[in-house]
Parts: sequence; structure tokens; C-alpha cells
Amino acid sequence: MNRTIALKNFGLEPDRPVVAILGGSQGSTAINGAVSAALGDLTTKLKVQVLWQTGRKDFEELSHLKESYPGVKILSFVENMGAFYSAADLIISRAGAMALAEITFCGKPSILIPFPRATADHQTKNAEGLVQAGAAIHLPENELSPTRLVDEVKKILATKQTHEEMGLNAKSISFKNSSEKIVQQILLATER
Repeated sequence: MNRTIALKNFGLEPDRPVVAILGGSQGSTAINGAVSAALGDLTTKLKVQVLWQTGRKDFEELSHLKESYPGVKILSFVENMGAFYSAADLIISRAGAMALAEITFCGKPSILIPFPRATADHQTKNAEGLVQAGAAIHLPENELSPTRLVDEVKKILATKQTHEEMGLNAKSISFKNSSEKIVQQILLATER
């Protein structure tokens, strides 16, 4: 989707960066807590807009914050992920395989906060792959704080070069033609 249309869909301004936040389909209380405490610094000091998917369980408690912070859009669930990623300049997310596939396909720099209780700590391993590619910053949940979150956002958005390089690095590691490759593997498996 075209970024201008995506921004209009969410009621966001075209001349300010957008930090998009995902805590997984259920949301993340840890991420939501840090973001809610960081909103003042994000919107005033860094002058970013926030597109924030809280998950249904935290939505009611957090939805009132959009009244206090212009440029903050709070959603319980994102119906149109294409528009969400198109509007975003930076993604803050868990590090599940599907989220990382979307982030890299869209070529977005990211701050990854792996779910610490994921089986075999696979989300940390997923995040480290993007960090090694120069596409993301890994922020362990036990180090997550409002101050640290703002500092990491600032690092990525401080210079256009850093932001663009991380986005290009993300795009360079996305799987091209993945649906075709999956179909080929299924066909090979059924031939055996």
C-alpha cells in the first residue's frame, strides 16, 4: 500500500516519523507498559507519531492515552497489516517468525523485544539474526524501560542514513518468492 494512503487511513501526518508497535496478536503487557510511560518523550522530544497495537486485553486501559498525546493512534488489533507496515518508519515488535517475515519483506528497521518465555528461546535467536544483518536492535524484555526504549528509537531515527541502511538490510534478508518455494517443497514431498 502507498504510504500516503496508509497514513491517511490512520489519521497520521505525512511529515512526522511513525513508530509502529506490535506486541503480537494478543499484545504485550511489558511492551505496553514501557510504551505508555515513554509516550511523552516519544511525542515531544523525538516528535514521532505512534501507531500502537495494544492487544485486546490492554486496550481499554490504554485507549484513553490518545486523548493526551496528539499523533498517537491506539488499536486493539490491526485488521490491515499492509497499511500498518506502509505507514511505519520504525517497528517495535516481538520477534516471532511471522512478524520478522513481515518486517523484512517490508524493509523496515526494527527494535525487537523477544518474548522471554518462547520455546527454546527461539525469539531471541530470531532477533539476533536481524541484528547480525544490521536490520534491528535487540532489546531483551528484562532490559526494557521507557528510557531505554526512547534511546533506541532515537538511535535509529537520529540520522536518515542509519534509518535507511537498516531498512535496506532488512529487505535484503527477506525471503523472495516464499509462497512459490513452499509450494515447490510440498509438491516434492508428495512425489516421494
